[in-house]
Amino acid sequence: LLLSSGVIALFAKIVEDVVEGESRRFDETVLLWINANFPDWLYEPMRVVTALGYYWVVIPLLLITASIFYFKGRKISAALLLVSAAGGIFLTTALKGLFQRVRPELFDSGYTASFYSFPSAHATVAVGFYGTLALLVAWRLKGFWRWTVVSVGIALVLLIGFSRLYLGVHYPTDIIAGYQRKLQEM
Repeated sequence: LLLSSGVIALFAKIVEDVVEGESRRFDETVLLWINANFPDWLYEPMRVVTALGYYWVVIPLLLITASIFYFKGRKISAALLLVSAAGGIFLTTALKGLFQRVRPELFDSGYTASFYSFPSAHATVAVGFYGTLALLVAWRLKGFWRWTVVSVGIALVLLIGFSRLYLGVHYPTDIIAGYQRKLQEM
């Protein structure tokens, strides 16, 4: 309960900073630093990674994996995965409409994204689907394989968030808020 309260308080602080424009310096500094310090050859790999966070990829994967859990008798796991991923999709879409933060235009990466920026749906969906899936799979494993699955899940979640920064379509606070938003639900 205390952890949940802390996550909610942190999300509220991020919202306040974004709404009042207090995060602008941090956001712009981080984005410009990433743009200046990461190589151009990462562009195509980051496009592939960012695609993993789009609804048109996540929803079919969600339906397939939830069905597998369901038909293997893991109905609670199937329901948890559906609620976590679908809840993240719906809630983030509503929050984007509420806050209406425009996307960054600090540099032209050649990649465009639509709708609003805050909070990042990619970050929320990454935690809600890939993070939850990793935990549900790891739950049944032991030792090395358990920690390998958890590590891969965490790495994928972080990489999807980073891809949005690398491509210049989200501010860092969008990504952090997306992660925070999903952790509030868990």
